[in-house]
Amino acid sequence: MKRSKTSKYTAFRLLKEVLSDVNDKKPSPDEMMKEIKMMNFKIRPIDGDIFSLTTKNVRFIESLWRIGRIEKIVIKAQDRLSTDEKELFFDYLDELELQMQDKYGKLLDNLTPDEQKKLKLITLEIFKEVKFKKDIN
Repeated sequence: MKRSKTSKYTAFRLLKEVLSDVNDKKPSPDEMMKEIKMMNFKIRPIDGDIFSLTTKNVRFIESLWRIGRIEKIVIKAQDRLSTDEKELFFDYLDELELQMQDKYGKLLDNLTPDEQKKLKLITLEIFKEVKFKKDIN
């Protein structure tokens, strides 16, 4: 069933679209790598050894691919959301981030000091440089 162009685009609908895209439409790891290269991510290590990650690390590749897909969907959809719906959507993302940080902290707290030392943790900053077209006027 197609929705009419006048139907309200909601934060819930955007979230559903994001989840559907990143979970149901996953390409092969090789295709993900091709798409990631086109996404032009810049990756800067904040803590840990970046060389511990390899291009064979499928979970890392999948995470990068998901970040790019989510960004693409959100950028396309943000103009269709009302101000209230945008706030609701980004509040949800903030809450999700806090929950993940909390789970991560609890996971580390449950490890012994020896187990924590054995972990190869890495913190990365992942960003894109956005080039704006200059106005020629």
